[in-house]
This record gives sequence, structure tokens and C-alpha cells, in this order.
Amino acid sequence: METNEDKVIVLNGSTLTQEHILKIVSDKTVTVAIHEKAIHAINESRAFLEKHAEEQIIYGVNTGFGPMASHIISRTQLLELQRNLVRSHAVGMGEPIKPEYVLASMVVRLNTVIKGYSGISLELAKRLETFINRRIIPVVPTHGAVGTSGDLVQLAHIALALIGEGEVFVGGKRQQTEKVLKTLHIPSYTLKPKEGLSLINGTAVMTGISALLSVEAEDLLRLAVMTGALSLECINGFDDSISKKINAVRPHEGQKAVAEELRHILSSSKLLQSRPVFNKNHHVTDDTREIPENVQDVYSIRCIPQILGPIRETLERAKKVIGIELNSVTDNPIVDYENKRFLHGGNFHGEAIATVIDQ
Repeated sequence: METNEDKVIVLNGSTLTQEHILKIVSDKTVTVAIHEKAIHAINESRAFLEKHAEEQIIYGVNTGFGPMASHIISRTQLLELQRNLVRSHAVGMGEPIKPEYVLASMVVRLNTVIKGYSGISLELAKRLETFINRRIIPVVPTHGAVGTSGDLVQLAHIALALIGEGEVFVGGKRQQTEKVLKTLHIPSYTLKPKEGLSLINGTAVMTGISALLSVEAEDLLRLAVMTGALSLECINGFDDSISKKINAVRPHEGQKAVAEELRHILSSSKLLQSRPVFNKNHHVTDDTREIPENVQDVYSIRCIPQILGPIRETLERAKKVIGIELNSVTDNPIVDYENKRFLHGGNFHGEAIATVIDQ
């Protein structure tokens, strides 16, 4: 990922991070641009697709979809096929997804299709870039699925706006897309063969939302550790629960890391107690009696590393998975122009993201 004074994030399909997405979503002056190498890949992929689309059967390019895949579509209907695909899937219901989530999803989708395996045209990639940079955010309903595993319905609403239909948010105001594009002098766009499928087949929405959630979760975890440190000070807690030794003998990486962070935060504290090796104030007798001192801190306080440690490990794994997905090709079929073939598979499946976000 390359940046120009931190205001232009150059997408190359390989190095997009959760932090980049947060920056784009939280700062309206930050824009995206397509890397020159990605432009070359886009053009190569598109040229290969167009060359072979008339001489071999390619799912979603010259065939129907789903159970209609065995139907070959005539040349005169290929553009209509893509437009109808988008329209037929843009059937979500309910309140709109937060605009920042939709914007994040658009960035993820752009980063995916510019890798050169989606077969889209540079013109369509530039259209998506324009929508992102001018903050034209499609209205995407919260609910909707068609019995498959990607973000078909949600991405279809984004695609619908790209061809000038549906609704968008601009400056927080909900408007008809057609009117907005006319006002901004943005010409209409007609989807070319495969472009409708390339826009809606993938995991960009769940990945975009997950990217923002993971950054927010990191902030919450950081806050939880700091409030844990403050709590230890407030009760004049013992320092042995966060000691290196006690957390080394149960060496879960997350637990050890949280304990180390607590030791760092509290390194200059004068409010913690160090437990003496021998307690000379009391000794065992034949009498049962109560002593005024606490023998150990309350459960919730002395278990901070054991509680936050697993959360830290889960979050680290989630961020790793999300990071991979941000820079993955999630289409079907994939245009493998380098090896001159079309690959049909299931990279649109969202289980990888769904699993870590559920956790």
C-alpha cells in the first residue's frame, strides 16, 4: 500500500489493511487510487475474457446462473443478462446498513477486482473508485439472502447504484441515484459481460464490516486492559496475579501478553502490594479466627490476564483472517489470464470471515 501524504491510498490488490479502511471511512478527505500495475492486470484480464467469451462456455458470461447454468445465452442478450442479474438480486429489505460499512465494503470490492482475476473493465473499476472518492454511498438494506453464502444481495444493491439505479446517500441525504449522477455530471454505465457477476459475487460486505469491527474491538481490548490496571490500583491489589512467573507457568500467549502489558502500565505504581514471602503477623493456632487482611484479590481482578488473554488471541486470529480476505479474490469464475483458463470454484464462500466474527 502506497500513500501520498496520507491522503491518497493507492490500492494494488495485495496490501490493504483494516487501518487503511478505517482511515478512508473516518476521513472524507482521504481518497483511493488504482496502482499502475493493477491497471495493467485489469486490462490483461479483460482482454483475455473478451477474446475467449465467444469460443468457449464460461459460467455467468454466456450462460445462465444457478440451475440455469446449462442454458447458453445469445450474443444479443449478454448485456441484458448482467443488468438483470443485478436487478434480480437487489431485493434486500429493512433499514439501511450504516453508510460507513457500505463504504468499507466498496473499498474491499475495488481492491478485489483490481487484482486482475475478475475480468472487469478498467472503466468499471474507475466508476467504483469515483463513487468511493466522492462518497456516493449506495443504500443497502440490512436483510437479504438468496440461499447462498456470499454477499450477493448486499453487493447487488451497490452494483445497482453503479449503473445509475436504486438509491444512494450523499452528504448524509438519501436520494435517487439517477438524480445524483445527473447533478454530478457522472455518465451512465452499462455493464459488460461478467461485470454484474464480478460485482456481486464475493464477501466484500462481511469483510468490510469485519475490518471496522476488528479495529474497534482492539480499542475496546486496550481500554479493558487499562481499566483493569486502574482497578488493581483502586483496591491496592497484589502484584502477584500479573507477575511474570504466575503467567509463565500457564503459558498461553494472550494471557502472557496481557500480564506483560499490565506490568508495563503499573511499573511506576505505588498503590500495588507485593506479597511478602513470609507473613509474620499471623500464624496458625488451634483457634479458628478471622483476620482483617485480604489473602488474595477478588476473583474478577486477579483473573484479568486469564479473561482478556483468550480475547486477545481470538482478536489476533480474526485480524489475520480478515487481513487475508481483504486482499483475496472472491469471484466465481476466476479469470486466470496468466495460465489462459477460467477456474470455477467457491471462493465466494464466507465461512472464513463468519467463523472468526462469530468468535
